[in-house]
Amino acid sequence: MKQICTIHAQRLVDLKCSQIHLSGSITGKEACHFLISHRNQLLCNPLHQHQQRICILYYPEQTYGDHSLFQDLAQLGLISASSKIFTRAATIEDIRQSIAFTLSVRLTTGWNPVGKWLIHKNQRNFLDMDDESDTFQAVKFEIRLTDGRDRVEVWAHGGELKLYPITPHDLVLKSDELIDFKENPNAVIHFQTNSHHRFFYLPKIRVGTLMSISRQLPDFSPFKDYAELCKYWKQQYGYILPETSTGIVYFNVAFANPESPCIIYTYPSCCVFLEPPLPLETSRKISLSIVRQFWGFLEPLLSCIPGQTTPNPWLIDSFSRIPLQEQFAEDLEKDIKIKALLRSEKQMHGISKYFPQPLVDRFKLKEEKKPNQEKKSKSQKTSVTQRANNHTITQYFSAQNPNVKIRRTANKVTFNPI
Repeated sequence: MKQICTIHAQRLVDLKCSQIHLSGSITGKEACHFLISHRNQLLCNPLHQHQQRICILYYPEQTYGDHSLFQDLAQLGLISASSKIFTRAATIEDIRQSIAFTLSVRLTTGWNPVGKWLIHKNQRNFLDMDDESDTFQAVKFEIRLTDGRDRVEVWAHGGELKLYPITPHDLVLKSDELIDFKENPNAVIHFQTNSHHRFFYLPKIRVGTLMSISRQLPDFSPFKDYAELCKYWKQQYGYILPETSTGIVYFNVAFANPESPCIIYTYPSCCVFLEPPLPLETSRKISLSIVRQFWGFLEPLLSCIPGQTTPNPWLIDSFSRIPLQEQFAEDLEKDIKIKALLRSEKQMHGISKYFPQPLVDRFKLKEEKKPNQEKKSKSQKTSVTQRANNHTITQYFSAQNPNVKIRRTANKVTFNPI
């Protein structure tokens, strides 16, 4: 990853964190999506996806931090008079998670989340893909904070992804079951726990337990029809599902969640993958162009973070060079991880194959090369003795067999009768 910009934030230390327990049936994730879309200067994130708790960051003296926000929440039915609100000083992790979640929600209007990646919308719709031949430009980003809480760093990396859409043959069904499922518009097939049905579900690319598949929306689904399902995916993740439900199969999935073990979620087949997205080898030129496209969309969204934004020069000016330390920062991290995995005694301290080693290490390497010369001299001696032995063998055979002509070469001896 490369650092694309630095935000010199103002008084992040003074931020307050309010944890609110919501009332009603709305989840914390849906409440955060609603608040972020209606308030531009708000930072929030759900504490748990299935719990009705959210975390809101605000400055004490700002207008969106006073009771007007809680009054709006009460009018919308998100909180009640008996709701619990716990306020404390915001930690670095609270700030990082709130900024990352707020930006990821605002980015859904131009970039679709697929696991840790964001796929650009100015391409063919990856949800309406028939084969695996297409590749899609994507980016992943991180939010990092310094210990002093006075600087927010945005890191990003661009690349190309290969996606693996699911097909009916991947369900491992019998031929008669597959034919009946295709012909019957109200067909439903129930499954037991089976390792063959290990699929990946958007947007987090999670693995769940497939309970059943159906041609129509099940009765327990919260959506009335396919149009309402499309509206939900567009509001929450910016996904544009196919216009009609022709060819759509509904996957009813349960996830291993101790807080809600009995909840079954319904996914359209276009949001189910056979394998997780595969990052492909991408040239530096294409990677930088993707990051620059991402920056053009991200820059106006950073207004939710109070402070001065300073982008890196190479991000704006295509003629400015990227420093070597930033170009190979990811390779350095990989080298350090490999050294740690191998339990090497020496620590790299920033030394990599992409940068010259210190002079002391070079001198040590020269000293280590000296024993190799002794090995070469020994190998030369052994080759000479082998030649001498071969010569004595030919003399012995010629003395014992005077009627046989012996032809000797460097590696083998041939016997030809005279």
